[in-house]
Amino acid sequence: MGTGTGFSPDCDATKLLYTEICNSCGRLLDIRFKLLGLVPSVSLGVLAIVLNEKPASMELSSGAKLGLSLMGLLASIGLLLYEKRNTQVFSALKKRGEVIEQALRVEGQFSGGMPTGFISHGRAVGLIYMATILGWLFPIFAILPKYCLCQPR
Repeated sequence: MGTGTGFSPDCDATKLLYTEICNSCGRLLDIRFKLLGLVPSVSLGVLAIVLNEKPASMELSSGAKLGLSLMGLLASIGLLLYEKRNTQVFSALKKRGEVIEQALRVEGQFSGGMPTGFISHGRAVGLIYMATILGWLFPIFAILPKYCLCQPR
């Protein structure tokens, strides 16, 4: 007997699909949390190298510092876009999971939802990536005027 959702609670395919949706959500969350730890940490380490003042013989050239900063900025923006896409995929999987839970008449990980308010996943992710992107912009704007003035014309 169907539930009007297109999913039958007695169908093995429905249960298998639900299992796959749960596994996919778990993988997306795993990737998300790894990136949220890795991106700011790696950025901070490379920024420390770029901004470090060393003796002239050991220091990176302005061009190398500018290149590293631009690569870091572009990589951070790319990972932010990847995160936004993963959020869309996660939301779609969550909706499908909710429908299947209703069909199975169970209250699982997709039922009920989290309370919304000021503290949210989206705000936290936005804050982390905003800080990282601003961190990469600082050396770009600090180095670019010096780099352009030093180049022969």
